[in-house]
Amino acid sequence: MTANGDLDWLPGGMTEKKVWFITGAGRCLGTDIAREALAAGRRVVATGRRPVETDQRRGTWLDP
Repeated sequence: MTANGDLDWLPGGMTEKKVWFITGAGRCLGTDIAREALAAGRRVVATGRRPVETDQRRGTWLDP
């Protein structure tokens, strides 16, 4: 374990990769959280009730 509590290895030599799971990413706060997490270099899984709206917002999170 590292000083910040992360596992530095898992069985089989796999390293732990943290992923943010964000619900409500098709609207306001969820979109803002997803954008900031990605900007900080985090991995993100984002969901929303309205797939089309969530997919449209996704384009605003990523650089082309």
